[in-house]
Amino acid sequence: MFVIPQLRLVKCARLLSEQFTELRVFRLTEPACLQFNQIVVLARRRKRHSRLPDAALLDGVRCLEMLSAKSDLEPLGDVVDVRYEIPTSEPIVLTNMGIPLDEVEDLVLETSAYRQAGRVLLPKLVHGPFTTIGSHDIGGGLAPLTFPDFNGLLEFRQFLGN
Repeated sequence: MFVIPQLRLVKCARLLSEQFTELRVFRLTEPACLQFNQIVVLARRRKRHSRLPDAALLDGVRCLEMLSAKSDLEPLGDVVDVRYEIPTSEPIVLTNMGIPLDEVEDLVLETSAYRQAGRVLLPKLVHGPFTTIGSHDIGGGLAPLTFPDFNGLLEFRQFLGN
């Protein structure tokens, strides 16, 4: 199942025709889907060594390209004329292989690089426990910055004229 904007179907037509069988395209009718003119493509994955003759592939591509411009696609209902079975599989075990960000953020506060960067990024910004700039209270001290915080800090420095 693929949910895409209808106009993008033309870009996906060849790939879908090559890789899938029993393709069905329906218009989605939820308000959020109508806003972006979304459709749903239902299909069954083609067997790995199953090849489609060139003529059949081109017919499939042309059909999907035609559907990408069709204004009166059938809406997706509660029942479809083809049954799509989802094969059973074993439960998966998810393993986090990433770095422990909470621990890293705590350790960053103790590094000399963080202390030095703090002096450059926040020079004389905070004079006491709380400083008021405009209608905003700014607390004292440094806190670890996440990526969105850094963008906000740059905008704040531009606001202050630094």
